[in-house]
Amino acid sequence: MRTAIAHIDGQALVIGGESFGDWPDIVYVIYAGYITAWDDGTPLSDEERAALLDEVVDEAARRGWKFEIDWS
Repeated sequence: MRTAIAHIDGQALVIGGESFGDWPDIVYVIYAGYITAWDDGTPLSDEERAALLDEVVDEAARRGWKFEIDWS
């Protein structure tokens, strides 16, 4: 598993996932089940996690990156 770190409103969110494909068509798949708290240990509700991950995917798309979320 590879990790990415998203900095959101002064907090860090460690995002676990894997990358698939070949450049330039690499897709980073986020494993949502592994994301349960901020980097400092503050827990996330399911609703917060969903909203934050949607925001991360949207921001990645604005930068030309392809992120997907695996909710299983």
